[in-house]
Amino acid sequence: MNGMSASSTGLTSVISTPFNITPGWPSQLAFQTQPSSSKAGSPLAPAVTVQVQDACGNLVPTATMAINVSLAANPGGSTLAGALTVYAFKGTATFSSLSLNKTGNGYLLYASTTGLASATSNPFNITAGSPGGLVFLTQPGTAAAGIAISPSVTVQVQDAYGNPLANANNAITMAIGANPVGGTLFGTLTASAVNGIATFNNLSIDTASASYTLTATSLGLTGATSTSFTIVPAYPALTAVALAFSPAAPQAPGIPITLTATATGGANVQYQIWQYNATATPAWSQLQAFSTQASITWNPAMGNYLLSVTAQDGITGATANTMAWYAINTVPLTAVTLAASPTSPQLTNTAVTFTATATGGTNLQYQFWIYNSNNTPAWSQLHAYSVSATCVWQPTMAGNYLLSATVRDGASGMEMNTTAWYLITNGTPLTAVTVAASPSSPQRVSTPITFTAAATGGVNVQYQFWIYSPSATPAWTQLQAYSSSAICVWTPSSPGDYLLAVTARDGAAGTEVNTTVWYVVANGVPLSAVSVSPSLPSPQLATTPITFTAAATGGANVQYQFWLYNAAATPAWRQLQAYSSSATCTWTPSTAGNYLLSVTALDGLSSAEVNTTQWYVIK
Repeated sequence: MNGMSASSTGLTSVISTPFNITPGWPSQLAFQTQPSSSKAGSPLAPAVTVQVQDACGNLVPTATMAINVSLAANPGGSTLAGALTVYAFKGTATFSSLSLNKTGNGYLLYASTTGLASATSNPFNITAGSPGGLVFLTQPGTAAAGIAISPSVTVQVQDAYGNPLANANNAITMAIGANPVGGTLFGTLTASAVNGIATFNNLSIDTASASYTLTATSLGLTGATSTSFTIVPAYPALTAVALAFSPAAPQAPGIPITLTATATGGANVQYQIWQYNATATPAWSQLQAFSTQASITWNPAMGNYLLSVTAQDGITGATANTMAWYAINTVPLTAVTLAASPTSPQLTNTAVTFTATATGGTNLQYQFWIYNSNNTPAWSQLHAYSVSATCVWQPTMAGNYLLSATVRDGASGMEMNTTAWYLITNGTPLTAVTVAASPSSPQRVSTPITFTAAATGGVNVQYQFWIYSPSATPAWTQLQAYSSSAICVWTPSSPGDYLLAVTARDGAAGTEVNTTVWYVVANGVPLSAVSVSPSLPSPQLATTPITFTAAATGGANVQYQFWLYNAAATPAWRQLQAYSSSATCTWTPSTAGNYLLSVTALDGLSSAEVNTTQWYVIK
């Protein structure tokens, strides 16, 4: 119980009768005893406790509801064990049997109950428990009798919940488990764990059979049994590999060539094949990844090739390699390409040169045809077969044309063809380009400025933007290379007078037109205030000339405006000086009175205005 006291200077203080403050209604849960870091499988100690509290954080001792705990964060994929639902006693639920079975850092508990705000605990860690058993990390694989098992067998020390023990150094012994034919295990059979893992790198069994297993044991720990594996009969070691070609080199491009690899010794041999050509990029390329397939079909292009074959023993992993050169030195006709100058589209009556380029072949001849569905006939020959690979065409009508170029091998008679569409348009020539700026000049540094170009005439027009500043190095800077976008955004970083140059290029004719415009970029801060001071202090006599001087804070290209107010005059307000760059104004009053001077400053860049006023007495 508590009492309250009342006191005042010069008076006797008094104390009230005692009164009590009791907790409010249950509102929330809170962890009273936070979970502590523990080992896997061990109860969290001290026991975790959760309080029922009112909204002010006071324990509600009358609370008896069921409180549940679960994992809010589970970094190790653990299972929360123990009594997960406990009834509060005198407002507190005690969880004395909670445990987790997987290691991890940053676990969080979550406490909840119906109708109350939940709570989340502080983070805590779970570390591995005591050594409990062994597990094969690397299982034994197929090996030959008397040959070391590869890769090396490894065994890990774990706690009873399967968590690795990184600091374990137990001595582990290896033996044969299932032994269908009485084989003998050779090698280093006992190895100490390093960082919790024991490695057995020279185990071998002397007798071939399927269904062997190994067992791993260590004093005081639960042992482990491997998966079953096979020991195959001893075989000759892999010593070499040979490569054969059919047909033999040299050959012409386009002829399939069979490559066949043959290994000497080894078992379950796999083959990998690469080719090298000094003129290719990259020079080395893989024809076949490791595979049991010993033959492949190869279709090389023109060149001198180095073939590399690697054979790998499927049991021991041993390898052998060989290399051989193969020449492809004749060139059959394989393809033709077509280029146009100038490129599509173009205007009518523009001379267009088509050039065909053949790959391979000898004594080549070329023929050119043109197709337009609006013509009769639709196909017409531009150029009969000849040794000339070029053809000049000057269209007189607009349309979408299909050009066909055929090349013929003078030796074999083989023909190859290619086609390309070409657009011919009508339209007015490109005659001019203009550019507009938004916002208009002048502006401050760091202001984004959008330049928009507009072309007069032209087809598929592209635009290029440059900026010139005599104080920059280099003076000219490209803002935007040629593109179909007529808009360019520029954000200047320093003040100065800039010259913007815009060039428009006709996509058909290739003609260019240009325009330039100056743009001023100023430094400084925004206009924020203006003050005014008279040349003579108030009051003054009538007919006395008085000069008012305004001073702006910030701004650029500031202009000033002066007005005067006299309640006895009609009109009451009159302008002494309109907006100008002059910051001074001289006024000669003719009558006595109380006058209010108003000065407005205007920012020449942003058009922002600020104002100040001042009373002045004339006697």
